[in-house]
Amino acid sequence: NASLPGASLEEVQRVVEHAHAQGGLRTVLFGLDYLMFANESTLDPNAFVDARWRRQDAGLGDRFRHAYQGVLDTWRSLFSVDVLVDIWFMLTTDESSKRSQRMYSDDGTWELTSTTRTEAQRIAFMARQVYGDLHDNPENYNLDGLASLLTFAEANDIEVMLFVSPRQAVHLQALYLADHWARYRQWHRDIVSLAEASDAEVAVFGIEDNPQLVLPALQPGEEPLFRDGIHYRRGAGSDMVACMLGPCASPLSPTRLDSGNVGAYLETMDSLRTRYLEENPDSVRKLRRWLGLNKRGK
Repeated sequence: NASLPGASLEEVQRVVEHAHAQGGLRTVLFGLDYLMFANESTLDPNAFVDARWRRQDAGLGDRFRHAYQGVLDTWRSLFSVDVLVDIWFMLTTDESSKRSQRMYSDDGTWELTSTTRTEAQRIAFMARQVYGDLHDNPENYNLDGLASLLTFAEANDIEVMLFVSPRQAVHLQALYLADHWARYRQWHRDIVSLAEASDAEVAVFGIEDNPQLVLPALQPGEEPLFRDGIHYRRGAGSDMVACMLGPCASPLSPTRLDSGNVGAYLETMDSLRTRYLEENPDSVRKLRRWLGLNKRGK
């Protein structure tokens, strides 16, 4: 699973290369978010240490730097705040619950939690972030990073699943208000075209044609699938991945996209967005207020 929150495509490729060098990958899932392509991003040497990740066909110098970085990371982690907090939990809980509160679930996933914002605040925060990132960025998206990932997959015989990360209708409308709606639709088409042109085994999935996911109004205490309109619940994510891997009975089964059906998929997505506007006028007014559009007379 190479769906890494907040990562650039360059960072994702380094992680995939590391995983493949560790033991050989057969299948990789990429979660694609439009912001990954619309905003130019580069590796931050302070946050992303290249030596931490193994390379394919690494030379002696690469192997030494990787081993040395591993020693540094291990030493630093002994005195990290996270480790000290986990030790505190271990020492202060009873025998039946002696487990770190920061542990992943058995399938490698975790439930996103937040104690700093209410649900309504999270929705407003994410809407402002999406709108702010895109409104001042009129440039077109860049697919070079994805093309490089697919080239790596082709060269190493790795099957690829591309999953367009879904958004609830409030955030689809934020894209529309940021003047990126036409580009967002074309972005889907270009991803499908790139996948079909690749010699790697690539499947593209989307689920923004599903009314059960897109339409539910985002009201405090009433978000069964999303926490904030972008980050969906762990259970919903598990269902969607299971449906991409094989037959499933879940209503959250993504649509496999190709050049023959992507047009109809996008029309359905657009109709769900406009339907939400008609059925939830109060939510739409709140969105405009969150984005400051009422003050600007837009």
